[in-house]
Amino acid sequence: MSSALHIFFIPGQWLLTRFSRTDEQKYAWLWILTFWALMAFPAVWLRAVHLEEGTVLGLARGAVEEGHWLAPFRYGVRFVERPVLLSWIVAALGEVSGGVTVLTARIPHVLFLLAGAWLVYDLVKAAAGKAAGLFGALCWFASPMVAQKFVTAEPDVTLSVLLFAVFCVWWKSLTAGRLTPARWLMIGVLLGLAGLTKGPQPVAYVTLGIGAYLLIKRRFADLPAFLLANLLAAAIIGSWYLMVAVPHDTEAWAVHSRIFTTHGTELVSDHVDFLISMMLEWLPGLILLVPALVILARQERSQDHDLMLAAVLYTLTCTLVLLVWPGGIATRYAMPGTLGLAVVAGLMFARWRRIHSRVIVVTLVTAYVIAVFVMVLGWIVMPLKPDWFQESQIAGRTIDAVRREVPGPLYIVTESAEHNMLVYVKGPVHEVALDGLTSLTTPALAVLTADEEAALARKKPTLRLHDLATVRSQKLDLKVVEIRP
Repeated sequence: MSSALHIFFIPGQWLLTRFSRTDEQKYAWLWILTFWALMAFPAVWLRAVHLEEGTVLGLARGAVEEGHWLAPFRYGVRFVERPVLLSWIVAALGEVSGGVTVLTARIPHVLFLLAGAWLVYDLVKAAAGKAAGLFGALCWFASPMVAQKFVTAEPDVTLSVLLFAVFCVWWKSLTAGRLTPARWLMIGVLLGLAGLTKGPQPVAYVTLGIGAYLLIKRRFADLPAFLLANLLAAAIIGSWYLMVAVPHDTEAWAVHSRIFTTHGTELVSDHVDFLISMMLEWLPGLILLVPALVILARQERSQDHDLMLAAVLYTLTCTLVLLVWPGGIATRYAMPGTLGLAVVAGLMFARWRRIHSRVIVVTLVTAYVIAVFVMVLGWIVMPLKPDWFQESQIAGRTIDAVRREVPGPLYIVTESAEHNMLVYVKGPVHEVALDGLTSLTTPALAVLTADEEAALARKKPTLRLHDLATVRSQKLDLKVVEIRP
């Protein structure tokens, strides 16, 4: 049995040996750029808009095309459940590049991914060497939570990198003995920008993680400045909410905060599902998290001990709060912890690659398998089977073609609104309730489900409805219908 296991680990040991040699390479950081490029391209332009990208781009279009910058609107519907920094970045790029496109959203997204890997590499390299830094960066790229959205321009990656940038500025300043007022000001501003990405709740990764470290290490003298930095961030975030607030917004904000949104068995089921999913989505770094906790519990002093403690606290403190949060949760809420986990993995690589090499081999091979899977998907599967990955693009271009032939306003219904396909539709789009279509006085186009079309015909029989095309996007079958009063 042992000989069979030994044979099984031979390829992994070879891979570990080759990986460890990057310590001797002058430009080892180029491996980060290589992994990033192979995982991001060509998928960045082959993959059609999906998941929540349609919302990010729709809000950016609202800013550029309709002037809704401060209080976001998505196709005419007010969207102030949270601030939308990524959409503002996309809109700003659209302003200078001639319009909002898929690439104006995905370019900043993949650059944030690269920045996150560089921050991990730089932090770990200083404590444990180049190979350990590269290993940490690879664990960030290969985390399923990140890898599945490698080219998907959603705000979670932007948020995670901004929060981790706060951690890096704080740690480097702390170790260099330069936690000056200017550094605390920088920390407060970065923390405020992170809060402008998805709201104030994720800021707790910094507040609780760094706060726990300061208390454990009895750095009480740093607490007033840390508190002021958090208050500055709160002022930045809170100012946006105050500027856009109208009566009853607090109800929407409470729903977005997932406070008491689920109850009873549904709440328990939701949290169990979160825990099980996290065991998969935090790989490969999760393999090394338990050993790291054991090392910290034993108080095994070393050069990287304090950094490992800080990274573990940053990773786990807020994530544990999510486990007991009194409302609905999703694994993406824990994405900020993946960067801290990548630091832990890098430090463990340096500690265990010789004394417990098989554990490192398992982690390294897991990371490579996930990374290679993403590469194969982008370089082989997507080019050979483009229709599998371009559903929303095909639907959007079909609608756009109909619109060119049949001019007039285009409406979508809130209940069935599929925003991803609308990215490919040029010109204004209006989102309304189904009842809003009964008051039309001029010809128009609408994208409806079959049930909605039938309901509209019942609500106002005098409307003449003509089916012009059928489309399918995000597993939703829709019709492009001409409406004549």
